[in-house]
Amino acid sequence: MTKLKFILNIIKIIFIFFIFNTQSIAQKINLDEFKVNKYLKTKLSPGDWYLATKERDFYYGLWFDDYTLVKIEGESVTEIISIGLADVAGVYESIVNTAVQEIMYKNKHDGCYERPEYYLLELYKRGNTVNCMRVRHLDTNKELNFPDDPEVSNAQLKKWLKDNKVKLPKIMLWSSHIYFSRLARGQMLELVHIIDPKLLNSPIINKFTEESSEFHKNNIDNFPDHKKIMEKWISIAAKRHREFEKNAKIRKHHALDLNKYLN
Repeated sequence: MTKLKFILNIIKIIFIFFIFNTQSIAQKINLDEFKVNKYLKTKLSPGDWYLATKERDFYYGLWFDDYTLVKIEGESVTEIISIGLADVAGVYESIVNTAVQEIMYKNKHDGCYERPEYYLLELYKRGNTVNCMRVRHLDTNKELNFPDDPEVSNAQLKKWLKDNKVKLPKIMLWSSHIYFSRLARGQMLELVHIIDPKLLNSPIINKFTEESSEFHKNNIDNFPDHKKIMEKWISIAAKRHREFEKNAKIRKHHALDLNKYLN
């Protein structure tokens, strides 16, 4: 394996929605905020949160932390947060920069570019700086068992759900927030937040596949009540991204223009 492919594979882990090759645990969290470091943290809504998986690894000067937090009500998951960082400052910079470009813009399964399953993409891109917010719905059965990327394994999360006898809603709402810049410490930061649409008082959901869902951008105009929920979720995601940018202390000219989504 070339050095580029080696480092690319390491960095790619930080962007995978359901973490693989991690330690599966069941640690209850009694906090109102989860903090990776002073630049990457997120508030937790009231309720029973568990640290389901975590990973801390170091490879030849590259290191990253990654965590999956799950909120449970009864026998169902209502929220999931995936939060992680990769510190790649000053290490194999040209190779890492190439890897970031490959992952963010040339990955055929995911990335910060327009894709059919994304409802919304907002992106600042210049050189090796990327500030990206994405919003979509998730077909959780597909994501867990039949992901588009064949290299993705969700074994640890599936095991955690089985061991704790909890289930995922068939359709969930998802937002992703990513920032990386050599001008701001050279740390790659990512926050993913996923919720059960019922938390936003969603109308009944009758379509449970990615393409057929009422929340899919190609279908949503036929379901105005579902569209209102998606718009509400986008507003929440925009506010979260503002907080994400503030915590990350990004350069002002790297900020996304999200005013049109804020209610």
